[in-house]
Amino acid sequence: MTKWRRKVRLAIGIAAGAYVLFLAWAVRPTGARPKELAGQVAATLAKEAVGIRDRLRFRDFVYDEHREGGSFRIRASEALGFSSDGDDVFRLMDVRVETPGREGRPGMVLRAPRAEFQQGTKALHVYDGVTIEGETASLRGTSFRFDPVKREFLSEGPVTMVRGRMLAHAERGSLETADGRVRLEGNVRMAGTAEEGRFLGLAAPAVTVQRNGTLLASGGVRVLTSEAVLRSESVERIPDATGDRLHTSGETTVLFLSGDAARRPLLASGDLADMARDRDGFPTSCVLARTAGTARIDLAPDIAAGPRRALAPRFEAAFAEGRLSVVTAPNGLRGAEAVAVDGKPGTGLKTLETEWARFTFLPGGASLDVAVLDRSVRLADGTRSTVTAAKGSFRGRDEVAVFTGTTASPAEY
Repeated sequence: MTKWRRKVRLAIGIAAGAYVLFLAWAVRPTGARPKELAGQVAATLAKEAVGIRDRLRFRDFVYDEHREGGSFRIRASEALGFSSDGDDVFRLMDVRVETPGREGRPGMVLRAPRAEFQQGTKALHVYDGVTIEGETASLRGTSFRFDPVKREFLSEGPVTMVRGRMLAHAERGSLETADGRVRLEGNVRMAGTAEEGRFLGLAAPAVTVQRNGTLLASGGVRVLTSEAVLRSESVERIPDATGDRLHTSGETTVLFLSGDAARRPLLASGDLADMARDRDGFPTSCVLARTAGTARIDLAPDIAAGPRRALAPRFEAAFAEGRLSVVTAPNGLRGAEAVAVDGKPGTGLKTLETEWARFTFLPGGASLDVAVLDRSVRLADGTRSTVTAAKGSFRGRDEVAVFTGTTASPAEY
């Protein structure tokens, strides 16, 4: 072998040995701990990756999911990927999750400092202070878990909801990404300025808010406004083209507060109430009823009149400019009025019974204009006088009453 060939073989051997040493240094076995990255890629997450079977480390993580039932995009500034129980798992930092909305706008935007995403199951855990901006409202909480089957984010502790100028707190909360529905559960407290610009306070065990503004509170509800205090088993608000409707079910009591000297406090009770309101939040109509028995209305006394009580299976009221205009009892009425403070001598408890009644009020809703009574009318003033008739009417301004009978049932006094 010539001297030149020996030199070539020696050079090749040195090169091969150097390559083997390089591979031994560069190639790391599966499951080895992430090395110190010196600020290169996913530095923060790598420091926390002790014991993790490292597979991927990189910046500017983006994951898009498109499938029937919903799509979403996950972005993160840093990511650390590894395998766990046969699934690819990514730990993420500075996370943003988006779902498509209407007219090209995001339907939901979630921001969180940290997250863990399982690519196979699509399960997502976001934590360390989370904000979810949805089309219905925004939710804030320490951490949330995403249920890929229900397409729902569930909080792992107390949440705060903001909708317009309303603020709510609850022990738990969730957001359904498909329809934007927000559910609050556990000691829910809500207060602020409602959409019509008036104060509203609400307390309930559970509240659901939908994208179109429909709200359902259940489990024993208390509602406070500047004009009324309401208690009911459940309260539902349904917006419509002219304003909204408020519907209650279960035992319901409403205390209407006196807004001025001319209006007396009024307490109404039943097991069903339905009120329509205009866009300014003023009532336009209201139904109060009891499915088995009689609903009840109590009016506080004043100097000119004693306390009044009315019992009927169903009351139907109409309002003008937010003030009481007409009240109808289509299925019978029993009423009573106690003696006023300056009542005339000999005057006793006044009672009224009839099968149908309608009361029309003067503008402002504080004073009676005309009362019309029909069928089996009976009016008594203590033991002093009693009137029975087929029909009757009473004019409030001058206290003139007219009663009429029929041939078969004449009026009696």
